[in-house]
Amino acid sequence: MHTLFFLTGKTDADSGKFWTLFYILDIRMNSSMMRVLSIYLIILAFLSLNPWLQPDSSLAIGNIAWDKIDHATAYCVLSLLLMTLFRSHKPLWLVSFMVLLTSPLVGVLFEYCQLWFTSTRQFSYYDVTANVFGAVLGVTLFWCYLFVAVKHTK
Repeated sequence: MHTLFFLTGKTDADSGKFWTLFYILDIRMNSSMMRVLSIYLIILAFLSLNPWLQPDSSLAIGNIAWDKIDHATAYCVLSLLLMTLFRSHKPLWLVSFMVLLTSPLVGVLFEYCQLWFTSTRQFSYYDVTANVFGAVLGVTLFWCYLFVAVKHTK
């Protein structure tokens, strides 16, 4: 169990202590889901930074290269994992916003790592765009699932 705190004042009702921090999210993480997310990030880092894996941009569906579809899919899955991990937190729109910031930032970090640590891979704004698209798609799919699940439970 982890709690993420940010700056302001708050009294803890259980201990009576006054916190000089304000909590945004009470992060009660499911340990098995956290393991899945960690393994996924390791695999994503390996695939992003492996110099022997070169994306084949010649394969395309229309004007969209398979490489961009791979990026969008990878970050869609990352967003879905993050939304699933934090689904119990309210307000869910804030979690969605944080996921929409976090997923593309991970992609930008991996793109810069390609630039800095490999000689055969390079930074690409098109890859970053595909990452953002995938993150938005993942959050959208999660919200669609919620609306369908709520509709069927009533």
